[in-house]
Amino acid sequence: MIELTESNFNKEVVEYKGKVIIDVWANWCGRCKMIKPTYAQKATENKDYKFCTLDADANQALCGVLTITNLPTFIIYEDGKEIKRGGAEVLETL
Repeated sequence: MIELTESNFNKEVVEYKGKVIIDVWANWCGRCKMIKPTYAQKATENKDYKFCTLDADANQALCGVLTITNLPTFIIYEDGKEIKRGGAEVLETL
């Protein structure tokens, strides 16, 4: 899994040709911790996506640009464009 930051987001997500899923999380978030094993398992099972994580606390400006209002948030990009976002139900679509 790739850890996204404000400095590598464009390269790893916006400029990437293919599908990317991002887990936006925070260390203090209980739901984030609960879903992390499921996300890790999906990453090993599904090679159609690049799996990434984004620490909301360490990347607050980027989370502001992405309009993150709830945690965890999962965002799917395809060829640099956001196509879906939401909570844990997004993982069920993979």
